Amino acid sequence: MGNNPNTAVIRPSFFKPLMNDYSTKLRLPFVFVKKHRKFLPENAMLRIRTGKIWNMKIEEYYEDGEGLCFFTEGWSDFVRDLELQNMQMLVFSLNVDKAAFNVTVYEENSNEKGILHR
Repeated sequence: MGNNPNTAVIRPSFFKPLMNDYSTKLRLPFVFVKKHRKFLPENAMLRIRTGKIWNMKIEEYYEDGEGLCFFTEGWSDFVRDLELQNMQMLVFSLNVDKAAFNVTVYEENSNEKGILHR
């Protein structure tokens, strides 16, 4: 079997620094949403490298005719469980086939955050 370029897996990604009020919802970057809106599910999963999963709702709001998307329901549990803090960086990679984002958390010093199984 050869590699068929037409069956390439689509895994769009973005990074998001945590700043200000992120405890109840997190806005997805506008350019990411604009480019990949058709792949964004209403209900998604966030998965960290330990395999732990959080169910997440993605809600869309309109401002000045532009759609803004946020992680809402489930987001505050994710923040609490991972003890997320200001200035940490999150990297999200969307697995389109599974409606799941793989998430990596980086500390302010750019090192990956050590996350324990809970």
